[in-house]
Amino acid sequence: MTLANLSPAFSPTSLRSKWNIIDALPIHIASIDDRGMILETNRSWKEFGHPAVGETLLSGWAGDATEPLVGSTLNLGIGELLAGTRDRFEIEYPVRRSDQTVWLSLSAYPSPGGAVVSQTDITERRRDDMRRAQENASAQIDSALARAGQGLITSLDLPETLDRLCRLTVELLDCDASHTIFWQEEDESYRAAASHGDTKENTEAIRNMRLPRTAFVGAVARGENVAVSQVDFREHAVAPLALLAKRLGVCQLLQISLRHGDKRIGFQTACRRSDEPFTEVDERLAARLGQLASLAIENARLVGQLGEASRLKSEFVATVSHELRTPIHVVLGFADLFLDGEFGELSADQHDGMNRIQFGARSLLELSEAALQLTRLDDGQVPVHLEDIDLAELADEAEKEVRVTQRDAAVEIERRIAPDVARVHSDRTKLKLILKSLLSNGLKFTPEGVVSLSAKRRGTEVVLVVKDTGVGIEREALPTIFEAFRQADGSTARRYAGVGLGLHIARRATERLGGSVHAQSTEGEGSRFEVVLPADRPQA
Repeated sequence: MTLANLSPAFSPTSLRSKWNIIDALPIHIASIDDRGMILETNRSWKEFGHPAVGETLLSGWAGDATEPLVGSTLNLGIGELLAGTRDRFEIEYPVRRSDQTVWLSLSAYPSPGGAVVSQTDITERRRDDMRRAQENASAQIDSALARAGQGLITSLDLPETLDRLCRLTVELLDCDASHTIFWQEEDESYRAAASHGDTKENTEAIRNMRLPRTAFVGAVARGENVAVSQVDFREHAVAPLALLAKRLGVCQLLQISLRHGDKRIGFQTACRRSDEPFTEVDERLAARLGQLASLAIENARLVGQLGEASRLKSEFVATVSHELRTPIHVVLGFADLFLDGEFGELSADQHDGMNRIQFGARSLLELSEAALQLTRLDDGQVPVHLEDIDLAELADEAEKEVRVTQRDAAVEIERRIAPDVARVHSDRTKLKLILKSLLSNGLKFTPEGVVSLSAKRRGTEVVLVVKDTGVGIEREALPTIFEAFRQADGSTARRYAGVGLGLHIARRATERLGGSVHAQSTEGEGSRFEVVLPADRPQA
């Protein structure tokens, strides 16, 4: 039974035979006359505490409503219904009961001589609606932040990160412009670092401004400990920043705090040129965006600092390596002269001492050259330059240069180069670097025996293999031997010297040529290194 069905029967002269049905209904029902006087009510109406029989419904019955305009809206709607200017009136509104908010749904229909009014407690329904709305809002925020995260964290360049942040702010908060504003400690002013959505002229004007904190309104800009703050420039027309806002056409401004740990470093703006304020959901999204942006900015700054540190390190290593080469070659030259008897015969102890000097100088030369090559590879200073190469000739050069630092190795180097790879198309410098690194490694860890170099074509690939009959590598150490400064173990490092850069350099050079390198080894039997390169690598 609905209120619309009841209204013709439930009138000032209602049928008493139906009252038991009406009185038992859980909804709150009352009958009023054409002046708004309450004539009859059911039990639910009385128990809730609505105006009683004999009272006027139109006199302040919604005085306990939580919203000030509810009472006047109710009186107006019921008044129009009784006057015959509307055929129904419905409204949902909150009231306070026992320190809690109760939501009611009111419906009123005309009846002979007055009207029938019903009210239903819809608090649970409203809570469910609010819960679903919050869940939907949270889902929308999470989805928006996922897009923002992909856009921000994929960039590690600070200017690009800030540009993306401004664009994402405009997109996610449905605003017209956005700016990244940083606080400058040195002159105690705010300065714009990035913007999106302004004209070129206004962008330049904003970038050149230095504004003190007192020029701003809004809790975030004032340095208060809040995540977001909203500014309506209609209410701050005389603020110092209002003139700039007027020039930019900004009516609504949302300030989003940017932080580095507990320290505030500035804020992000979201600007609307319409009077539409930002919603609670907008503010929640903005607060989360501020957290994500703060992290992305800090990451980009750290990467920039690391890049600068890496550049300085590379310059230092290159300078030291170049400066060491001349004195090392002088030491090696005089050591050779002494060992060749140019300054007279040496005693056994003198000969042994000179061999030690020569070995140390060669090790130092190898280290300086390895460090220089690694720095160049890390910095990308040596671009890939492709040319036709005589592989046998290149192998000769690599062997001669390796023998300078492995001069005492009583080991033969065998070569087997297939006719179909007699000439290859690759980068001469990097390919020689690969051969030198692998041959040097083989000679160093092969006290006696053979180191072999073979080359063949396999489909669209060139395969280079360097094998030795040396000490081999423990199985547990194989996964790490291509890492920088790693050798099989500490004892190997002490027995054979070196710092573990050769194989790392070989891998880096191989990767620069678009190839890969793999190792197999059996401890006590030797090792096998296979380099796979594209046979016809396109020009980079």
